[in-house]
Order: sequence, then structure tokens, then C-alpha cells
Amino acid sequence: MDGERHIADEVEGQLRKTLDMYEQQLDRENAAKTHLENDISRTTEVCLTELAKSFREELVTISYGANRKQQLVDDLNMKVLTYSRDKTMLQTQLTAIKIKMDNLEKHNELILRQRNELTKLLLSQSDTRHAKQAEQ
Repeated sequence: MDGERHIADEVEGQLRKTLDMYEQQLDRENAAKTHLENDISRTTEVCLTELAKSFREELVTISYGANRKQQLVDDLNMKVLTYSRDKTMLQTQLTAIKIKMDNLEKHNELILRQRNELTKLLLSQSDTRHAKQAEQ
């Protein structure tokens, strides 16, 4: 009986450690997600500010010549493409983190269900042994 209780305690301890580990990992993933969201916001703000500034500057410069005009339009298009690429990359990373978080949450739920089932099983076995001992 003490051996079974000891095993149950060890299993529960291991499950708690695993749960703690997954909770810590989830916290880290949440922090990473927040960091990426902040990076996306900052990058978007900086890129849009730079793009607007660049656009204003280029509008003034366009009047200086047809060749310069085409060069500036090409530069602006490159900046827009770069911004779009960076934004898409950050959004992809954010989606990957969301998927990881969902998987971790599902895994944590599974661990909790398994722990509850194990606890029920151990309690049931304990009750059965108490009943057998009472009969003797």
C-alpha cells in the first residue's frame, strides 16, 4: 500500500514537473509572441514613417529630371517590396508561434486529463484494497 502510494506520488510529481515545464515553455512562447507582435508594430510604424518621409522627399526631387524620376520611383518600389517582405516574414513567424502555443495548450490538456485519470485509477485501486482488507 505504501509502495503504491509512493509510486502514485512519484508519478504525480513527475506529471507536475512536466506540467510546470510546459507552463514555463508556454510562458516563454507567450513572451516571444509579444516580442514579435511588438517588433511587427515597431517595424510597421518605422517603415511607414520612413516610406512617407521618403515619398515626400522623392516628390520634391522628381521635378529635377526625368531620369532621376525613374530612379526614385524604382527606389520607392524597392522599399515597398522590402517592407512587404519583412511584414510577411514577421507574420509567418507569429503564425508559427500561435500554432506552437495551440499545440502546447492541447498537450497540457492531455497531460491534465491523463493525470486525472491516473489519480482516479489510483484512488479506485486504493478503495478496492481497503475493501478487501476490511473483508479479511
